[in-house]
Amino acid sequence: MAIDRINFGVVMMQNGVDFANQDNHLHSVGMSELKDYLRSVYDPAVPHDPAIGAAMERVFETGTALSTDEFLAIPRMENIPYYLPHFLRLAIPMMAATENLGQVLDRHMGILEKEEIPLSKEAVDDMTYGGGTFDLMTIMATAELGIPHPRDSSETARDALQRTMPESHSPVTPDTNPVNLLLKTPFASLEERQVIHRLRKRARELAVDAEVNVARMQHIAEAFVSEQ
Repeated sequence: MAIDRINFGVVMMQNGVDFANQDNHLHSVGMSELKDYLRSVYDPAVPHDPAIGAAMERVFETGTALSTDEFLAIPRMENIPYYLPHFLRLAIPMMAATENLGQVLDRHMGILEKEEIPLSKEAVDDMTYGGGTFDLMTIMATAELGIPHPRDSSETARDALQRTMPESHSPVTPDTNPVNLLLKTPFASLEERQVIHRLRKRARELAVDAEVNVARMQHIAEAFVSEQ
């Protein structure tokens, strides 16, 4: 059974239950379990938009590969020279999948904002399904790359992601982040440093996009409610 390094703190909800009246107790869900968790919250038919569905599948696949990789889970001294190349082989696809999901979500929200299609529960569910996951993935991306997220100062954001070393169950912090530590050593090549710099820049941009999306989704959801 795969062990997740990356676990999200999520509110346990059940499909068909009034979300506003549910217990806000956070439950830990591993990246490899995120798809099943979302299926327990949403109707199994969500997402209805095939583009969002395809983008989500790629996010689940690449995120799970990064979270459950055994080489990254238990760093050993003899593996230090190979850690960054291995990490980047998994992080680059995860970043590409997250960026693609953001682009698909942006198009979906743009259509709703311009009222090119009628607001419906299905369209709003697709938006929140994709938007919530995109938000979590930007938190994951910034944490994996060892940089702050715009919401790092809030308690909610700190609770949203738990990254541990499975062998010791000790939390990973910016000070113990393997990427940050290796960038201080000669083991990080110039090329690896350049790639990480580009990934960090894009992760920051995606995190800002996620923040903007929160306001956009709230506006669309309120418009939908007002029409009911």
